[in-house]
Amino acid sequence: FWESESRDIQAALQAAFQRGVKVVSVQYGPNYLAIGKVFRHIVNDCVIDRHQYTLTLVVDDRKGLYMGQTPGRDWSGFWTTHPGIARLTANYIRHDIFSCKLLNRLEQQIGQEALAGELQSILDIYSD
Repeated sequence: FWESESRDIQAALQAAFQRGVKVVSVQYGPNYLAIGKVFRHIVNDCVIDRHQYTLTLVVDDRKGLYMGQTPGRDWSGFWTTHPGIARLTANYIRHDIFSCKLLNRLEQQIGQEALAGELQSILDIYSD
């Protein structure tokens, strides 16, 4: 989620964490909620184009939420207990965490500028 969405879910995440629930998040933007395990997603034009105005949430790998917003319009999306969709949503988040960890390690090895130069072509599914 993005900083703008964090205000809407902060109290719920904090309450869950205080109850002993494992809270893991992928957060976009310069500011973030320091609740549980936080992975900070890189933010550049490509990432903003693909992920801005989205919120994805999974509870206990059994319930899933995906919301999106077109600027100037209301949020729309779904909340589901369908096991296949909940698993798909959880795997989407896990893959984002995998990507964050991988990019962080690559950035440490090759540098931020080199990584930024390659990111657009890596995300282009029609090339290579």
